[in-house]
Amino acid sequence: MPSISKRSGRFSYSVVAWTSAVLGLLVMFATGGCESNGGTGGTGGTAGTGGRAGTGGTAGTGGTAGTGGTTAANVWHEAVLIEQDDIGDAKEPRLAGSQSGNAVVAWLQNDGERHNVWANSYDTGTGWQTAAPIEHEDGEAEAPQVAMSPDGRDAMAVWGQLDDGALWNVWVNHYDGNWRSEGSILDNDNGWHARAPQVVVYQGGAAKVVWLEQFRLERTVWAERYTPDIDPVHERWWGPERIDTGTTFADASELVLAGYQGGGAMAAWREVDELGHANYWACRYDTVGLDWDPPVSFGNDDPLIIQDLRLAAYEGLDVMAVWHHTDGADDNVWTNRYDMEWGWGDAELIEPESGVPPTPEVAMDPAGNAIVVWSHWDGSSQNIMARRYDSTVGWQTAQAIDDDDAGSAANPHVAMDPAGNAMAVWRQRDSFRYNIWSRHYDAASGQWGEAELVESRDTDASAPRVTVDAAGNAIVVWHQWDDALEHNDIWANHWAPPR
Repeated sequence: MPSISKRSGRFSYSVVAWTSAVLGLLVMFATGGCESNGGTGGTGGTAGTGGRAGTGGTAGTGGTAGTGGTTAANVWHEAVLIEQDDIGDAKEPRLAGSQSGNAVVAWLQNDGERHNVWANSYDTGTGWQTAAPIEHEDGEAEAPQVAMSPDGRDAMAVWGQLDDGALWNVWVNHYDGNWRSEGSILDNDNGWHARAPQVVVYQGGAAKVVWLEQFRLERTVWAERYTPDIDPVHERWWGPERIDTGTTFADASELVLAGYQGGGAMAAWREVDELGHANYWACRYDTVGLDWDPPVSFGNDDPLIIQDLRLAAYEGLDVMAVWHHTDGADDNVWTNRYDMEWGWGDAELIEPESGVPPTPEVAMDPAGNAIVVWSHWDGSSQNIMARRYDSTVGWQTAQAIDDDDAGSAANPHVAMDPAGNAMAVWRQRDSFRYNIWSRHYDAASGQWGEAELVESRDTDASAPRVTVDAAGNAIVVWHQWDDALEHNDIWANHWAPPR
């Protein structure tokens, strides 16, 4: 299908960089200290069991980690509050990390009248920065997403926002050491609603964004690429292109995007045709032709319910898709793999009887190995299952990774480092509340470690997201209820492998 351009020519920003709330990629902290409320970390301490720094102090919020210490064991540090706005509820944190250890987080923050988009960043040298809004419009904001370059120097946030005329637009803000003072509209000059954006960012700051546009009952998929320059005046957005099947009255949803080396990308979505038949479709960005290939279907080719599509890619150029399929009796987990040489394979069933909507998540390493996690009902409680894909031998046996004695578990998320190690996180209920739990996979031994609590506060925690850097350090963010203020706050914690 030839691409359809809604507009062409140069699209640039007139914005002023500002210095509040620096974004970096995700992961980790300097050797020797763990974050807590306090000033600048001291020197000379060695962490013992439990991961606390020795004599010399611990890093303060937004401060600098101590030096001179080592971590004696895998350890979660003390959870820290990374947003301090007490006006309203904060929710839906989205996390992006880099191989360098920097990270960015964006979330929705209620100011008493509407939801704004706020962000914070983690820098390996200075820790968490000060949270601040990255847009200042009057309309309601929704569904923020973030992405970061591998070196942690560039990032981009995208979201949907309602304008004065009750039209949803896609907005974007850039980070290159500072967030720009205002976000800018990426698209909507045709009177259609534009929502649900996804973004990837490459080394050097180039990016691709995809989103859904709706006119009456029709929803279509659009994409636009961005190339940076020495200043915002000379940067360029290349104009939107329609990349879906082009079917009349098509209904697209569940849009996801994954990027890989050299500026490549894969967009995937659920599309229902005029006969009510649903399937998953994917469209690859060709870095040679600098255009999107025609979309191809890769799902079950089944008219029954399919949902919860997730996509992962890495520098090896393979892509893994997972989704939830309902056959009328059971909830199943399916997967398909894209090979750069052979294209999409056949869809595979990897969980025949989940018992509950499994909400699967997937992560990949550079060798093409992958780990899928999902929720599973065992007849008495809900567990977190994991299954590893080995690029040389295929799928290994699925296993439960949650602490079965802790209560029902849900909302899993997973990330992998370049060596194939992984960190899985989820929400799990005890007798009184929901906690955030984790479990680490060690690629060298091929074994999962023990399930560990990420936080120990006495209020409900939910929506965990995790990222892992090249050294295996992990950062997790989540939202957690505050009884005194009667709203959710955004929290974070760090994990380090043995040093």
